[in-house]
This record gives sequence, structure tokens and C-alpha cells, in this order.
Amino acid sequence: MTQVHVEFLGTPRLYAEVDGMDCDAASISELLGVIAEQFPRLRQHCFRETELRTGFLIGVNSRFDGVVADRVLQSGDRVQFLSADVGGH
Repeated sequence: MTQVHVEFLGTPRLYAEVDGMDCDAASISELLGVIAEQFPRLRQHCFRETELRTGFLIGVNSRFDGVVADRVLQSGDRVQFLSADVGGH
């Protein structure tokens, strides 16, 4: 199992109504599925189908370059989910 910590920042935090969560996910794609399932309000506002809407970013260990859906996650990774207006680029 791959245990990661997700931090919700900016608009995603408002919709998730939590600062973060721990979960098992082996890839960004799998993680987005878990997030979408657990937080329907966040899914409604931040997702288009199974992808993030324009204006939202995912970072791994505070790095936002090269983060793609098939990116493999390692146990202990910290994943940041934020709106682009918060930063990260």
C-alpha cells in the first residue's frame, strides 16, 4: 500500500471542508478518484469528468512540474491540491 497525505489549499479546501487527508493511492489518477469519491462537492466544482478543471493544480512534495495522471506516488509523499490563484507555478 502507498500511504500519501493530501493537503487541500485555497478553493479546494473550501469545497472539501478539511485541511487534508491520508489515503492509499499508487498514482495521481488513483488519488484523484479517491478524492472525487470522498468529496462530492469538491468533485462538482473542481473536476471535469475524471480530470481537474482548468485553474486547479496538483503538486507532489511541493513540486508542480511534470505531475501527470500516471505519476507514481511513493509512501510518505505529500500531495498538494490547490487553485492556481494560490500559487504553485
